[in-house]
Amino acid sequence: MNTKSKRNYVDSHHTLKISQMHSSTYKDGWWKTYVHDENRKRKEVVRKTEEALYDTLYDFYKKMEEPVKSLEDVFQMLMNRKRDELGRSNQTILDDTRYFSYLSDKLKKKAFSEITESDLRTWIVKDYMPTKPKETALRKMLQLLKQIFTYGKSQKLCYENPAEYILFDDYVRGCNLDK
Repeated sequence: MNTKSKRNYVDSHHTLKISQMHSSTYKDGWWKTYVHDENRKRKEVVRKTEEALYDTLYDFYKKMEEPVKSLEDVFQMLMNRKRDELGRSNQTILDDTRYFSYLSDKLKKKAFSEITESDLRTWIVKDYMPTKPKETALRKMLQLLKQIFTYGKSQKLCYENPAEYILFDDYVRGCNLDK
């Protein structure tokens, strides 16, 4: 998008003053303003040029407009990537979709960035392990969760991977060990 369009977009969304800093500090001549984050706290934004500040504000307000992605949304994005960019077979996509179907609807609909390690562990203990999955099914489920969160992190939809610390060995004792 061109600079003029970005500037107009920011001007229509940003109500606080944008000013150039004039002081004896090392940031003399830099541009600054404030934004309100999702918790309504005021946060200072400082950039070296006016254009860089407008780019940052544009990205900030565009991100605020985007709908919140759920775990299910991110799973679908990952499946599209596996199919279109990584060339995975339809059987792989179907297998992943089957494993994903075991997740509770509550967890699937929860905002992706708000899911914690505790949420995943609670689902495993209360909903998944009572079904007595086979070891391979548990291993594949944990692998899929890690893939979803790794992908989400790479897309900047979350800051950490809560599935990273959930170990197979913590839950294997509850598996169906029959062959």
